[in-house]
Amino acid sequence: MHKSAIAVLALLSILWLPLAAQAEAEAEVARAIISTGVVDREPVDDLEHLNISDERAYFFTELRGMAGQRVSHRWSHAGEVQAEVDFNVGGPRWRVWSNKGIMGHQRGEWLVEVVNAEGEVIHQKRFQYAHGAE
Repeated sequence: MHKSAIAVLALLSILWLPLAAQAEAEAEVARAIISTGVVDREPVDDLEHLNISDERAYFFTELRGMAGQRVSHRWSHAGEVQAEVDFNVGGPRWRVWSNKGIMGHQRGEWLVEVVNAEGEVIHQKRFQYAHGAE
């Protein structure tokens, strides 16, 4: 009976290791969207330019294969971090968003990064904040 238990454990480890490696390899940011809002856990639009009349920007991300991990949205303007919002990923497909109030004098290019618990940037998105943006 002892030998059969060892055999079962060996078989499980042979099956588990490839599955764990596959799950780790599939960790990704499936979607990253700049928007003017989020309704029913989905962005209302997908923008590269925000008009100065929009006083708030939303960064929506759909994360896959990252259950149990911690990620952050890091908002930067003019080379300086303006905000960082942390999230715990609670499932294999997890949708999260953060938002940032933007003032009229903060025109120009913005960068929002998805950062993992090790501090590595795993995805980034840029957008312009200006008068007459489309």
